[in-house]
Amino acid sequence: MIKKIKSKNKGFAILFAVLISSLLLAVGFSVYNISVKELVISNFEAGSRQAMYSAQSGMECALYWGSLPLSQIKDSFPQISAGSSKDFTCGQGVMGIKLLDGSAPSYTKPNISFLMYLSPAGDSGPCAQVFVTLSDISTSSTPKKITSRGYNICNADNTRRVERVFESVW
Repeated sequence: MIKKIKSKNKGFAILFAVLISSLLLAVGFSVYNISVKELVISNFEAGSRQAMYSAQSGMECALYWGSLPLSQIKDSFPQISAGSSKDFTCGQGVMGIKLLDGSAPSYTKPNISFLMYLSPAGDSGPCAQVFVTLSDISTSSTPKKITSRGYNICNADNTRRVERVFESVW
């Protein structure tokens, strides 16, 4: 008769395989988690950069208009009606402009606020919301305060919307 020797190592190979598999799965999950977080951070950084460039474009455009003669500024804005958009030349580029308060600057209303679309995508693309405060439009066309709020996405309901603000006062 053959005697069977009982081994105390029964199931060790399976236990070892499960431990190694668990360890590899944990390492793989950790690498995946880090990759996803890095992707979110890089997307946020790209949106932040786009918002900053949008704010800077709005500021530069307002400064460009501030350097123009008052008659040229007044002749351009009355062509825009409340709520409608118009392409407007700003330096070398053409931007879509929409007056936020629906009226152009005048002798009685020296301040202006407008939304500047920086791409043909409209609300789903980058834009800048610009507020220009003039001291007295009848004596000077030079802005005294410009606030430019840049957005990577114009749609205010988008959860990935990023805002950056430039303000210039003199």
